[in-house]
Amino acid sequence: MTVGGKAKVGNILIDPENDKIVVGGIEIQGVPSEGLPDSMIKNETAFIEVFIPIETNSQSVTSATPTTLTGRGHFSGGLWNMNRISQVLAFVVWESAGAGDIDLYDITTDVKIADLATPSAATSLSISSADITSWFKAQTGAKDLAIQAAGDGTNAVTVHQAYLLVRVKLG
Repeated sequence: MTVGGKAKVGNILIDPENDKIVVGGIEIQGVPSEGLPDSMIKNETAFIEVFIPIETNSQSVTSATPTTLTGRGHFSGGLWNMNRISQVLAFVVWESAGAGDIDLYDITTDVKIADLATPSAATSLSISSADITSWFKAQTGAKDLAIQAAGDGTNAVTVHQAYLLVRVKLG
């Protein structure tokens, strides 16, 4: 939100006219217009989390053949400062009536990135994750991600949502 040349996000107020930033009531004077320099933030103490949605609608798959679900997550590796990325996790919210498989899939290059869940029997609502930090930080171009799911041929696997959580260091 911008008010009179000042930007406010949560408890952070950026006031470029007066050359200061106020964080939770603590005023930091002499802040350059390009933001806080690394030297002003203690390493590894401040970060933001960015969510990249991949699947937002529940979809079920009974076939034992992996099926690419309709949701897509998109990011461009060249637009991220990879030195600031501390962790990237892929999450999936799912349930299963039997055995199955759920994978994070790069449809840009036709490559499986991570195995997110492999139920061997009926499983109630669950959340699974995989750390894909190394893969994410190696990307330099645009990527389209999807979830591939398979049931056991008789019983369905249902994916309710999937997303990436990108943790970005501020210092």
